[in-house]
Amino acid sequence: MCTCLARTQQALAKLNQRLPLLLSLSGGPDRPYFQTELLRPRRGQKPLQLIPTFCPFCGVEYPTTATPKVRPDG
Repeated sequence: MCTCLARTQQALAKLNQRLPLLLSLSGGPDRPYFQTELLRPRRGQKPLQLIPTFCPFCGVEYPTTATPKVRPDG
């Protein structure tokens, strides 16, 4: 797994900005997502969110399967 996202977030934090992230509840990697803007908004229409399967910065493939993190009881 690459470190592009962490490095990009650090660089953007200096500019008081960040990329929105899609957080995985199943233990997979956090991924950036890109949201489109509607040119002519229509009732009920929502912008699309694009979720890459490869790092948009270096091209390394994100893991496709994740092992769920199970919290031990007690």
